[in-house]
Amino acid sequence: PGSNLLQFPWDPMTVGQYILASVDIQWKKARFQQDSAAIRRSLQGIDVMKSEPTQQIELSPLFLIPGDTQEIRLIFQSGSDIVTEGTVELYCSEGMKVLPPGTNEENALLHWTNSCTFQLKPCPADTTRIITTLVQSRTLKSSAGADRGGMMRYVDSLHAKVITGYHHSRYQNVIAKYGGSEPAAPPMKTALEAMVTTLDRAALTVNESHAVYLTDDIVLVNVSVVCNTPVPFYIKEWNAHFPPPLQLNFGGDPNNGLFDHAVIEGDEILFSFRCERTHDDDGYIIDDDDQTLSTVITTVPVDKPYMTVVLRDEHDKSFRQVLLFDLDDFYSKMEDEDEYAGSPGMNTAMAELRLSAVEGTVGTPVTFSYKVDVTNLMRKNGGATNRRRDSSCGNADILDLSSSAAKESSSLPPLLYEIMCDEKHWILSGKIRGVCSITNDKINDTSNDASTQDGSNSASKNPNLITVTFVGIPTHSGLLTTNFPELSLMHHPDSSSLVPNPPPPIAVNCSYPSSFMSLSFKNHMALAAETAPGWAL
Repeated sequence: PGSNLLQFPWDPMTVGQYILASVDIQWKKARFQQDSAAIRRSLQGIDVMKSEPTQQIELSPLFLIPGDTQEIRLIFQSGSDIVTEGTVELYCSEGMKVLPPGTNEENALLHWTNSCTFQLKPCPADTTRIITTLVQSRTLKSSAGADRGGMMRYVDSLHAKVITGYHHSRYQNVIAKYGGSEPAAPPMKTALEAMVTTLDRAALTVNESHAVYLTDDIVLVNVSVVCNTPVPFYIKEWNAHFPPPLQLNFGGDPNNGLFDHAVIEGDEILFSFRCERTHDDDGYIIDDDDQTLSTVITTVPVDKPYMTVVLRDEHDKSFRQVLLFDLDDFYSKMEDEDEYAGSPGMNTAMAELRLSAVEGTVGTPVTFSYKVDVTNLMRKNGGATNRRRDSSCGNADILDLSSSAAKESSSLPPLLYEIMCDEKHWILSGKIRGVCSITNDKINDTSNDASTQDGSNSASKNPNLITVTFVGIPTHSGLLTTNFPELSLMHHPDSSSLVPNPPPPIAVNCSYPSSFMSLSFKNHMALAAETAPGWAL
């Protein structure tokens, strides 16, 4: 008699809603039965929900190198779940392709695809499955709208989706406990996803590159490279290539200390190469879209300097990358030098503009100086000209002053120089026009003696070098990279009788500074004073 409480354990193995429909209890000789249909009370129900899966997937490595074929690993861990079935899907963004696992390497080129699907084998609890395959990502291409590294920035991605059917870790124990009386339950379903992306930049990008003359024929090329990988890489090897007329000297690569050097994101690596400027008859390579060099990474124009770098990660996997050098200005300068020096029938001069400072304030004077080399000016006497080839000037022909004919008449008519510039950028002052004459001994300034003091031009120890000094005032703020003052040379019009055959017009090849920073006024101080009676401001 009285109230009785009955409790018993129950392990549901199937997802769904359960209602207590009837109860039949036998205790010794007593038996109790209850039918929920005969009782007008609310029924007791239980909702059995799907258990949270303990499975995990991971894609390795953490990122992909653009433009390379890499091994990708999909790591599946069953956790405490019992996985009875599974499907794996790999799919890529537009710029990537994946090779289905298990593909024969001999036929790999025929099986690259944007997506693939394959089965995952059943896994008991606490099991790890590793699926390995290959993935290709597109090369970062150069573009006019590219970043500082000269590459377009976009991200490609590889996605992995695993759909599994699984049971709870206690499923097998429950089935074994009741000796098969427990009906088999359908597996629960879950979907796992993972993704790996390429770097938005190449692993290495060229920050800057420039070349300087050490001697007439020796050029030092300096290249600054920045690492963009979030995990360390090691520099395994590199190989630099320079198109004509530059050629890497034997022993001209002093970068041995960078072998197996670890680099990480933000590190800057400096390379230096010692090159020789050759003077072969082949000349320069002309730009041609069809002239390319195929590599593992990309297609490189053969008329561009570049360096191939091999990186090694912590798993001894190697990655090859091609880095282009931006030496177009230096190559154009060499080409202009050869063109001006070797053009028959032309009077040519080389001029270099130098600044006294790299920055200044608007309205503040800046001292300029032009160094003008007139070595290659043609010198004629009665139509007979004696010439020799100078190796330091490439194919240039200059006057051989050792010949008797040249010594008899080795003077040119006096030269006129003029400095010109757009007043929107610079206001010029000083002696921007002058007269100078050239002989085989020295350069004479035919102006008054004060010209040397006010900065016109002066004689140099080099008998073929003119120095012209003047002053420029910037008229607006900003980084000025063009519109620098220009120099022009011409023969004196009244001196044509000095030589039987007057020389042709003079062409001046000018080289300018890379930039000048013109700063604006931040403050200005002035003093106001009262004027005399009857005067007004």
